[in-house]
Amino acid sequence: LTKLVQLVTVPRIRHATLAAHTVIIGQQLYGINIISFYSTSIFTAASFTPLAALLASSSFSLLNFLFAVPAIWTMDSFGRRSLLLWTLPVMGLCILLAGVSFTTTTTATTVSARFVLLASIVYLFCIAYSPGMGPVPAAYSAEVFPLSHRELRISSTVSATNVRAAALSASFPWLVGVAGKGPVFGLYAVLNVVACVLVWVFIRETRRKTLEELDGVFKAGMGESIKFEARKLVNAVKMSLGIGRS
Repeated sequence: LTKLVQLVTVPRIRHATLAAHTVIIGQQLYGINIISFYSTSIFTAASFTPLAALLASSSFSLLNFLFAVPAIWTMDSFGRRSLLLWTLPVMGLCILLAGVSFTTTTTATTVSARFVLLASIVYLFCIAYSPGMGPVPAAYSAEVFPLSHRELRISSTVSATNVRAAALSASFPWLVGVAGKGPVFGLYAVLNVVACVLVWVFIRETRRKTLEELDGVFKAGMGESIKFEARKLVNAVKMSLGIGRS
């Protein structure tokens, strides 16, 4: 019970808890479970034949595996936070385009073009997900806590993940029945934007940090962390625009 209370009362652990649950919530916000669980029915609804829908769905799973492999290196070289911030906008755009594709009228002459377009969009979504929001949340949410609270963190975030995944998966057919696939995918595109903002605000970079260094990272106040990231963003924009160069 004491450790559970410390998740909220101790600043270092509270900041880590907030970061861990933010990345876990973000993993559910952008619709990967919907694509994974309902990919065959989504392709079928887009006028794919049953065989084509099955093949497209199988290819999605294969791409998910293949493009997750580079994350073994990129999480430590590029950074957890950076991977999320670069891949989430791509995923949001892809799921928005997928929603738009469902609002267009399909004819016998355009069904093949729609097949290629929707499959390409879903595959690009998968390619962006696999090295970012795929492996990062599990690794990140495990490493941000001190050893004394790690087992409690794992149990709490895994439970939260399963509850959110079940809720999203169960609600998807109902939402589609009420609003249609196009608006529902549009909703998930908006949630991608929300997830990106949450990551920028609450997630702190842990790349190549020791446990002692992570203590320093998460002891810093939220305002201090946001100011630090804002300065980095401003400096990056200035460098890209050539401002301040002699």
